[in-house]
Amino acid sequence: MNKKLKIYSGLFLATLLVLIVTNVFHFNKSITTYSSNDEKLPFVFGIISSVLGMIITIWILVMVFILIHSIRKGNVFVAQVSKYLEITGILLSVKYVYNWIISYIIQHYLINHVRMAGYDIVYKYESASIYIIIGLALLIISQIILMGKDLKEDVDLTV
Repeated sequence: MNKKLKIYSGLFLATLLVLIVTNVFHFNKSITTYSSNDEKLPFVFGIISSVLGMIITIWILVMVFILIHSIRKGNVFVAQVSKYLEITGILLSVKYVYNWIISYIIQHYLINHVRMAGYDIVYKYESASIYIIIGLALLIISQIILMGKDLKEDVDLTV
């Protein structure tokens, strides 16, 4: 078995386990609130995070279109398709981590700056876990395509 395939498969299983455990048990953490006079920070942070999120999403879409174009040409078991799948899988995984970080920062900002009488704001991450699941699955599929490419080359040499 390919070394990267073992690593990606392990990451995939570990991620599924973590997602299952974190969706079963929700951790509530109480944080002391304070007020800040700097109101430009949320606006600037929102713009920067939106632009970065759009860049990652556009990059993913470009990789998918390149991948579809290569497959339509009949290039399925080639290293280039495997590379496109691997990059797309990495980008989807990065998008999940990025969304988690942004969600965490926004929630803690709200916890520290918004006060509601009698209510506590509690952090609970509810982003699309499908990003990381599909991302890691694409990483595994990319390695399977590389193995298929090697088998195809062996068959072509045998004939």
